[in-house]
Amino acid sequence: MIVHEQLSFQDALSLATKRIFETKGRSRRSEFWWAMLVAYFISNFLPPFWLVTIPISIRRLHDTGRSGWWMFFPVVATIIIVSMCVSDVLSFMTMDDFEDTITPFVVFGKYIFFCGIVSVYQIVMIIFFCQDSAEGENRYGASPKYEEEPPCVPPEERKE
Repeated sequence: MIVHEQLSFQDALSLATKRIFETKGRSRRSEFWWAMLVAYFISNFLPPFWLVTIPISIRRLHDTGRSGWWMFFPVVATIIIVSMCVSDVLSFMTMDDFEDTITPFVVFGKYIFFCGIVSVYQIVMIIFFCQDSAEGENRYGASPKYEEEPPCVPPEERKE
């Protein structure tokens, strides 16, 4: 098994920008983490830029042998939390006074619980993203890190 060396900062960014919207295939850890570092700084000034990290995250998951559907959870979580916020705002607007059944703990407790679930998810994703590439080819393509060694062919069987 041939192991390719880690990508440099420049090589990783070059590869990541060439495949910026591509979700098929695999991305190595070095490509992923260098691209995420740059995306983090850019998204501080341009928040929508963070969306371009989704394809590279999917490719990183593919490299570890996992489905890209793991990236669907943040979308669902965002929809749920926005729905909860809208529901709570509408409920508070229609109330005359705080009712006995609604306490701050009930209102904010669900947000704390939901934040706990999201935090566990983020820890799991960091673990996935830090794992080494799956050796050899998987259902998402050939490994960008590990390459199969060509079989040894005796000199008398070589075609020239």
